[in-house]
Amino acid sequence: MKKNTNDTQDIFISYRRRSGIFLAILIKENLVAKGFSAFMDIDGLRSGKFNEKIYTKIDNATDFIVVLTGNCLERCQNENDWVRKEIAYAIKKKKNIIPVFSDDFNHNVTLPSNIDSLLSYNGVDARTELFEESMNRLADKFLKSKPKIPVNPIWPKLFYATMSVLIVFIIVSSFITYLPEIRNVWHKLIPIDGDHFDFDLNTQWFMKTTTGPSKRKFFAMAYDPENKYTILQGGFGIEYQSKFVHSQATTLSDTWIWQNNKWEKFNGKGYHVKLSAIAYDRTRKQLIMLGGEGTQSTYKILSDTRYWNGDEWKLFTRSGPDNRNNHAMEYDEVRNSIIMFGGLGRSCDQFGNLHFYTYDDTWEFKDSLWTKIDVEGPEPRGGHKMVFDERNQKIVLFGGQGKKELLNDTWLWDGSLAKWTKVETLKSPSPRQDFGMVYDSIQKVVLLFGGKSKEGVAVNDLWMWNGEEWKLIEKHSPPQPRYGHGMVYDEYNDEIIIYGGNNLTETWTLKLN
Repeated sequence: MKKNTNDTQDIFISYRRRSGIFLAILIKENLVAKGFSAFMDIDGLRSGKFNEKIYTKIDNATDFIVVLTGNCLERCQNENDWVRKEIAYAIKKKKNIIPVFSDDFNHNVTLPSNIDSLLSYNGVDARTELFEESMNRLADKFLKSKPKIPVNPIWPKLFYATMSVLIVFIIVSSFITYLPEIRNVWHKLIPIDGDHFDFDLNTQWFMKTTTGPSKRKFFAMAYDPENKYTILQGGFGIEYQSKFVHSQATTLSDTWIWQNNKWEKFNGKGYHVKLSAIAYDRTRKQLIMLGGEGTQSTYKILSDTRYWNGDEWKLFTRSGPDNRNNHAMEYDEVRNSIIMFGGLGRSCDQFGNLHFYTYDDTWEFKDSLWTKIDVEGPEPRGGHKMVFDERNQKIVLFGGQGKKELLNDTWLWDGSLAKWTKVETLKSPSPRQDFGMVYDSIQKVVLLFGGKSKEGVAVNDLWMWNGEEWKLIEKHSPPQPRYGHGMVYDEYNDEIIIYGGNNLTETWTLKLN
């Protein structure tokens, strides 16, 4: 392929965004300071198809650097993984491949056949204490490219002084709470995907299947990173009885697993539940479920805290928050605990009168105990959602049904301060409840889809939150409107999974570029 000299870098840098972005940036800036031209996709790609642009960049490059950090090659078992695709293409095109190893890289990994030769290439150790020496060795001994710009002898010294300060800052900021002032400066130093919306977001929707769980809504659905699958439990829908008994809407008890692009019914002990809240406890490495409603015949609101043991939803305790449904909870990586807020409840007095409650309490599940946190926060509500924003280290809460009206306010939970803060935004999704909301750890943004509007109808708009503002994603072709659906982010396959709602049976995936 003929090189495009107007859009050519001699060195292509491949890396895993979640674990390798900082080392990749350091390597690139070091090489640029030495007079080399280098490319990494954080620089941005012009309009056109993403895969074609990436392959063109590799075609035009002489050297192909692979930044190897932690368990970055684990996801290469997925044939659609982009790091795998980049490496395989570079090997096929016989590029000068140079692995650069971090201190924590796991060499004990089995690779697919089309990239299994990767670890046989001679590489460079990029240890922190030997970084300058390693980069000099990379430039002098490994690269076939030649520097194009004469280097001022004083510049490398200034560069390494700056990079040393930056490395210390990265390490320290990994263990402290981000103050808003620090975070704003940090984002100016190293822009992270999702910090700004001045780019064309490529959203790709795929309708995977209409087979699997029966029509339903208000079920529990969550991703289990330990087992690398998505689990779905119960919900409200149609349960087939038999050819002699009429099927009817009821609270369901079946369990389903989504893995390898298909649903499989789990033939274990069932659990009747709908309108519960579910979160993955990264400390216990277990899925935790709280509350919800039981069988239709008892119309009972639950206070159960249960965990998934791989075979069934095992009862853990009934102590903790009052019986409720339509609440939300999420794992707080700052406090290493699950935070729960709000929900709806009801009780019946001795005269048979029903009493309804809308909660505004905040609870924490840690060390196997529920503890109420005495803190002022959002107004009472149900049907809202909460997700943890890894980049800003805060839980984002949006919307829901208040005591008098549907809400569209945004709140942030700061676990380091045990404090709720309302965020005033110029634009926001319309008031809604029973929508889906997830955090995409690659793009580092919160995505919100669908829900029920104040007019009582389902919607299908897609919104993105970057930590400071909401942005409507207009250029996409979404699934049909829905509410009460499930929406999770699959970390292993880097895709968002959406199922059901409105008694639908479609399973969709959403990928962002």
